[in-house]
Amino acid sequence: MEAKEDVPQEETKAFGIKIDGKAVAQQTHDTLKKEVEELKGTLPTDSPCLGFVLVGEREDSKLYVKMKKKACEEIGIAIKGKDFPEDATEEDVAAFVQELVADPAVHGILVQLPLPKHMNEEKILHMIGKDKDVDGLHPGNVADLVMRGKEPKFVPC
Repeated sequence: MEAKEDVPQEETKAFGIKIDGKAVAQQTHDTLKKEVEELKGTLPTDSPCLGFVLVGEREDSKLYVKMKKKACEEIGIAIKGKDFPEDATEEDVAAFVQELVADPAVHGILVQLPLPKHMNEEKILHMIGKDKDVDGLHPGNVADLVMRGKEPKFVPC
C-alpha cells in the first residue's frame, strides 16, 4: 500500500512509513471545515446537524460523545442530542431517535454504543435508517459496504 503524497510523513529505517498523526488530523479538520462551509449554502437549514443519543454513565462513552461534540462545533456542524440515564426505558430512547429521524434539520444520527443490557441495540439502530446512519451500522449500510458495486451512504472509520 502506498502512502498518499499529501499526508505528512517521513521514511524510517524500520519497515513502513512514519505518519505525522497531528498533521493529518489538522488537514482533515481543515478540509472538513471547508466542506461544511460549502454545504451551508446548499441546505435549507443554517448548517449540517448531527443528532446523538447517549444512554448511561460510562466514562468512555461520555468522553467519546464529548469529543464528537467538540469536533462538530469546531468545524461548524450543529448538534442536537440527549443524554439519558442508565435506567431510561427503551421506549423513551426510541421516541427520541424517532424525533431525530423525523427532523429534516438533522442530517446524521449516532447512537453511542453500547446501550444498557435492557435495551435492544439492533432495534434502536434499525430505527435510524440508512440515510442518517453516520456510524454505518444499519444493516443496509453494512450490506452496501461489502457488496460489489454498492456504496454505503456513510463509510465507518
